Amino acid sequence: MDNSLNQLDTGYGGFLSLSCTGGSLSLTVAQASNPVIELYGTLSSDQYISFPPIAGRRVIIQAINLNGFTLYVRGNNFNDPTGIYFFTSFGIPYPIIVTPSRVYWDYGPVGPGTIAEMPTTFIHNGWLPCDGRYVSQTQHDLLYDIIGGTWGISGAYFALPDYRGSVTAMADNIGAVPASGPYSVNEGSRGVLNGWGVVTFAGEAAHQLQVAELPGHNHPGSGDSGHAHGVYDPGHAHGGVVTGLSVPGPIAGGQGGNLAMGVSAAAGTGIGIEVGYANIVVAAQGSWVAHNNVQPTTCTMKMIRW
Repeated sequence: MDNSLNQLDTGYGGFLSLSCTGGSLSLTVAQASNPVIELYGTLSSDQYISFPPIAGRRVIIQAINLNGFTLYVRGNNFNDPTGIYFFTSFGIPYPIIVTPSRVYWDYGPVGPGTIAEMPTTFIHNGWLPCDGRYVSQTQHDLLYDIIGGTWGISGAYFALPDYRGSVTAMADNIGAVPASGPYSVNEGSRGVLNGWGVVTFAGEAAHQLQVAELPGHNHPGSGDSGHAHGVYDPGHAHGGVVTGLSVPGPIAGGQGGNLAMGVSAAAGTGIGIEVGYANIVVAAQGSWVAHNNVQPTTCTMKMIRW
């Protein structure tokens, strides 16, 4: 990056350059009337600068080596409890608005509560990272007026949105809000994302399928191409005699022309069906671990204007 952003044309006046090392500094009306104020030096403690009760737009060039400390700019001779603060040194112009009662950021088209993505983890002055941290309600009162305790409250502090490691989508259940016209209202849930509202966090980076999540399917068998059961019969005979047989003439051993025979003896077949095995195998497949559930993703830094 070149040095062009902090090269100002001071030939027309209205430029004030102040050396800062820490402590408190109250600007005079003459000093505060300059539209461009450059601050430089190295801090050995926090630096507090106060505007008198005047109004107008100013540009502050924050070229101080903060050295781990913070620069606070307030209005109305320090009777402004809020003001703004700088916690990074970048040497570029920061537009601000001074009123008789306090100092604001000059938001322009980017008002407090605006979410922006940055390609670096560098935190710009006037912005805060969307990492769920708690910040002062007093110091960030305009932002607090917008998001309140939506993400959490702890005493005099409120939580910022926490978007770490997640993508964002518009809430499904947004309640009753004005729609396309002044008398049109879109109420409740669209039903696409399970009725999720603002601040809902859902989804998984990795997921292991459960049985109920598997599609219906068949398991093909293997290991049995068909088989037969063997039969065994060692042979057998039926023992017995015939009774009540009539023949012409006498028969030896018989009476009254009848052949006396006994009752037939019972005999088993001797057939045996041998045990056989199908040997069917259903082989296990898969790794039994969770699968990657993340779409192709490039990570950035989400910040919110305060």
